[in-house]
Amino acid sequence: MTETLPHIALGIVCDEQNVLLVEHSNPMTGSNGANLLRVFPGGKIETGETPVEAAVREVLEETGFVVEPLEIIEESKHPEYSVLISYIGCRLVNGEVQRHIHDPAIKQAIWVPKLHVLDYVTSSLNPKIQQHLGIKHSSSAYR
Repeated sequence: MTETLPHIALGIVCDEQNVLLVEHSNPMTGSNGANLLRVFPGGKIETGETPVEAAVREVLEETGFVVEPLEIIEESKHPEYSVLISYIGCRLVNGEVQRHIHDPAIKQAIWVPKLHVLDYVTSSLNPKIQQHLGIKHSSSAYR
């Protein structure tokens, strides 16, 4: 029997120099023992929702920013978590926060320099996301 993995969508929101991350209040632990603390905003795709719609909704819910989807960068199984991930490239529609965040799972939203994102994320970074951000590929659990 084939296992159906949960499907999540992540919004990869960038400006010229920075990328938007969220910091979890209570980190999850991956199969490699690493804590999943800082990640791209996103979450589970709801019934009847496309990955693109889910990414836009999740970015708003977790950061308060309204974004416009640009492209599906990659869809792949995460090497450390049992999930299928759709990475959606997005741009800010408006740089002003549009809603107050009431999600207890999110401690804060932070902008970090693209070139230093590997210093902030706490799980393997998909090589296609690294390419999208314009950073050097690191050794990664992705195959």
